[in-house]
Amino acid sequence: MSLNWGLVIVVLVLVVFFVIPKLRQVSVEEAVRLLKGGAPFIDVRSQGEFASNSIPGTKNLPMHELGRLIEKEGIEKDQPVLVFCQSGMRSGTAVNLLRRMGYKEVFNVGSFPRAQKVWMMSESQGGSKNG
Repeated sequence: MSLNWGLVIVVLVLVVFFVIPKLRQVSVEEAVRLLKGGAPFIDVRSQGEFASNSIPGTKNLPMHELGRLIEKEGIEKDQPVLVFCQSGMRSGTAVNLLRRMGYKEVFNVGSFPRAQKVWMMSESQGGSKNG
């Protein structure tokens, strides 16, 4: 029985791009708790994406400007920060960037639909302290 290397490569690519990023995402319940506690909710999508559909109380700090803009927002490096994007890929990159910048508690919420779920659950449980 020979190994089909093409299939192995396809499976590995799928794991790297779809499974591993999801394992690194904060749970919805934990994200709700952090949001209710006042953690900034940062949308790293482009300004155009944000303008077409956004979540109340979020800050739009596009990925390509995140390093420059986050310091202007006055977000402390020791406070929890929640980030999301359209699919969860840019927010994963944002988490890594912010950690390299010294932010200690940065959490990847993942995709925009998942962030909407976090926000809706937070609102149904009494709202958040951040907006």
